[in-house]
Amino acid sequence: MSTVPVAPLPAPRRTPDISQICALLEQEGFKPELDDDGDLVFRCEGLVYLLSIDEHDAPWGHLLVPFVWETGCPREHSDVMHAMDFVNRRSKRVKAYSVHQRVHLSVWLPMAPASSWADALLRCIRALADARTMLINAIRLPELVTVDQARRANAAASPATSEPPVTH
Repeated sequence: MSTVPVAPLPAPRRTPDISQICALLEQEGFKPELDDDGDLVFRCEGLVYLLSIDEHDAPWGHLLVPFVWETGCPREHSDVMHAMDFVNRRSKRVKAYSVHQRVHLSVWLPMAPASSWADALLRCIRALADARTMLINAIRLPELVTVDQARRANAAASPATSEPPVTH
């Protein structure tokens, strides 16, 4: 009877210890606090950030800026949805989503040893702040979204060719 070789299971990735993350954030000038759910909460330039690390989601951590915008009337809701689509198209990392008429921004972070994790965390904090600015600008100036959609439609309608145009 022949046996089929079995590949060894990869070692489970461990998430950084909460105390390591707190130390990293404190080194960068933040004042992290643990909330009732065990998430880290800290402020940066007027925004509240929440970092959720769940051992069941390893090797991922979830950094978000909750309650960026709250929609009111149906007309505003439409503008906000278009602005969220705009952010989601323009950002590689950040995703905008709505729950109960409140807009949130989030990033999923691959968890790595704390020493290499700090740079990724700082880039994601900047990306979330930039996405918030982009979202608010798109809500207040819906023509930004319309111009972007028109550009994308024109680009899709006229396929690029690799051959130069023929001139006579």
